Order: sequence, then structure tokens, then C-alpha cells
Amino acid sequence: MIDIVMATYNGSKFLENQILSLLQQTYKDWKLIIHDDGSVDSTIEIVDKYIKQDKRISLIQDNKKGLKSGKNFLHTLQYSTSEYVIFCDQDDIWLENKLKELMGLMSVSDKSDIPILVYCDGYALDEFGVIHQESISNTHANSIQDFIIYNSGYQGCSMLINRKLIDMVNNYKGYIYHHDDIVTLFAYSFGDVYFLPKQLMLYRQHENAVTGNKDFTRSKYKRIFKNVGFVVSKEHYLVKKSFHELYKYDVDSNVDNVFKAYLNYCDSSSFLSRLLIVLFTPLTYGGSKLKLLAKTLLQRLFDK
Repeated sequence: MIDIVMATYNGSKFLENQILSLLQQTYKDWKLIIHDDGSVDSTIEIVDKYIKQDKRISLIQDNKKGLKSGKNFLHTLQYSTSEYVIFCDQDDIWLENKLKELMGLMSVSDKSDIPILVYCDGYALDEFGVIHQESISNTHANSIQDFIIYNSGYQGCSMLINRKLIDMVNNYKGYIYHHDDIVTLFAYSFGDVYFLPKQLMLYRQHENAVTGNKDFTRSKYKRIFKNVGFVVSKEHYLVKKSFHELYKYDVDSNVDNVFKAYLNYCDSSSFLSRLLIVLFTPLTYGGSKLKLLAKTLLQRLFDK
């Protein structure tokens, strides 16, 4: 059984298409758990319509409002009881074999004693229904030292997680920005992460997206010049600093050293010190020391 966890907020423009794509999944053993963050459009009416049509769909009504996206997803996760969870944005469209394919990878990867995260690729889709790119997953990490410099984790809507990881995330009491960052940190710090190189969803980007309108342009040069601002997002830095403070005595020494190197990099007021950290610690950007060196040389440290 998979619990599909959906956090909604003023999503009426695209929500119905997303729910319809869930109903078309070839893998049928799922429940959809929805929590709304105080919508003032017709989101609740749309949800109620499909609750009446399919008993697998439920709406949590607990008067918790104003959480914002990351906290709303983590709050909704508390209601999961199944062995697996997949997060679901309100404005995407899933290809009909998404759950089947991810469960296929999970079934050969899951070790019940450690947290497991599997994630897939997708197509970028704009609000007019135009597909702009073949892939939304251009950067991957093999381990925590390759991942930690990323701002955010993998797209939450692309990941399927096991019960061990669900329980760990549900016990998290630290700083929260986006849910996918925290989930991915747990997986890399304590378990395993696996990538399924298949496009299994249409990942919609539009100006009202609650997690921001991302740019997935394919040109390497365009990505460089549209992202020259900073190396580290202050919010994601605060998440990683809080995570390390909570779990520094629980992770193994290699993971602890990676967090220390990252925090030293971010806390250093000296450009030379940051260069030395890049050169003489395990930190990389997606496995590339050269990319991290280039970012350090060309970009300012923080976004604010």
C-alpha cells in the first residue's frame, strides 16, 4: 500500500487534472491523503467531489492552516499509516505507470532496517500545457558529500520513501523550509537513495506555484547566467545546520565530517578558506569538485 500525501492551497486551476491522473494509475493499491492550508478558491469543492467518487481519497480536517508548503506536507505525512509514501503536488500530472515503476524499484531496494528513497525523472510543463524539456533531474548525488551543497533535495513529487524513512521524518523537530530537503537529508545521512532514469510525470511550473517557478532550461550557458547569484540558499543552510545539531551524535563519522565541512564552508568569512575547504574536504557538487570550485569562484556565498 502507498499513501499519496498531497498538500493543497488555492490549487483549483490544476488540481482536478492531477487527481484524474492519480485515478488512472496502473498501480491501484494506494490512498490519497489531502490536507488543505486554508484555500479560498474552489479547491475543497474539487476534493469533496472526488471523495464522493473514490473511497481511497480523504481530506484531513483538523483546523491547521497557514502552514505553508513544507510544513503542510510534513504535517500531512503524520497521517500516513502505510509502508510507503509518495508526495504529490497539486498542479502536476502523473503518467499512468508512475507508481508501478517506482514500486518496482523500491521492491528490489527496500531494506526495512534503513531508510530508502527512490526517485524518478519527469518532464517540465508550463501552465499552458507546453513541455519545455526532456528532463527535470539533471543533477544527482551518490552520497551525502555530493548532495549537501545542493539547495533543496530532489523534487518531493518524484520520490517514494519507505516506512523507516517516514518514521524518521515524522520525528524531526528541527528547522523546516521545504519538506523534500529534510526527507533527502535523512535518506543520505542514514540510508540509501536510488534514481530511476525515467520521465514519469509532467512537473508543472507556473507563476503561482507554491514552491516557486523553477527554470529547467537545457542550455548549460543559460543555466550559468541565470544562476550567478549565490552558492547557498540561507533557508536551506539553516535546515542543514539544524539537522546536524539534532543528529550529529547519531550519524557515522564520515557523514558528520561532511556536515562539518559544509558548515565551515558556509560560516567562513574568508574566500581563501572556502577554496581550501573545496580542495581538501570531501565536498563536491553532484560528484564534481570542479563545479563546486567554479561556483565558489564565480558566485557570492549566500542569497541574502
